[in-house]
Amino acid sequence: MRNISISEMDSFISNIDITQEDPYLKTYPIFIQYFKDQNELTENNIIIGISLVYSWMPRILKNLNLDNIAKATEIFNKAKSGNAVNKEELKLLIKTFDNSLVGVSKLLHFINPNMYAIWDSKVYISLYDKKPNQNSIKNPDKYLEYLKWIDGIKQDPAFEEFFLKMKTLLGNDITEFRAVEYALFKKAN
Repeated sequence: MRNISISEMDSFISNIDITQEDPYLKTYPIFIQYFKDQNELTENNIIIGISLVYSWMPRILKNLNLDNIAKATEIFNKAKSGNAVNKEELKLLIKTFDNSLVGVSKLLHFINPNMYAIWDSKVYISLYDKKPNQNSIKNPDKYLEYLKWIDGIKQDPAFEEFFLKMKTLLGNDITEFRAVEYALFKKAN
């Protein structure tokens, strides 16, 4: 994974043209609020959540393994309460939800945007300077490395200024994880 500096991320957003008509910008705070309003997530919340996630993806949800929904709900409640999800738990979530770490990362982010970032092929391209293959984009180790990297970059003194710029662009309701992910996403566009 490349070590991207704050100034480099700043350059990714220098020419962003944000329109408030962007459906992602309109739905983002609603999705975040939906999960914030739930004291404890139920299986129904998770099924609704993965359906919301797939409205942000170019393809439909094809495989939903409801045999694992009780355990998946426990894992998402763990994430909601601020506890880190581990590699084995990510594997179970991926297996449950369309064999997609991209979908799982989006649901984790909507549930706890202060701890989890969205992971997709655009973010991967920005971090690795190459297109992902099927194994690399759903590799839990790479996702966990990405989260750790964001935690590290947030400690940089220059991060606060970058974050304030992103809040101005996207709205004050974004988190540090969303700010970094959005910049990486835009770089690969």
